Amino acid sequence: MTTPESADTSDEDLNEVLKGLKQSQLDKLAREFNKSKPTRKRDKEHADFTIKVARKRMIAMEANKIYEANRKGPHNFDDFKDFQKHDTQARADAHEQAIIEWKELRDG
Repeated sequence: MTTPESADTSDEDLNEVLKGLKQSQLDKLAREFNKSKPTRKRDKEHADFTIKVARKRMIAMEANKIYEANRKGPHNFDDFKDFQKHDTQARADAHEQAIIEWKELRDG
């Protein structure tokens, strides 16, 4: 159970934080709080999904660049199945390399 003194202290802390915000930031905060909870949740899910799709596309583009750079060169295969096996492995390796590069880029 909280005492009245601790409630006043937290209100003072909140007031200090709010004092440091610009009016545009306060307006944005008020708009977000005025939205219904399902709307806020849906907006966050949509933003997260958009980021996830963009990340997936970036990795796919980088994997394709790596694959194209590595596939050049003379290759001799006995039959088409050997080529397919090699091609599938090359694409998988390129995708793994793209993920590693993306993580390094993201982490700094």
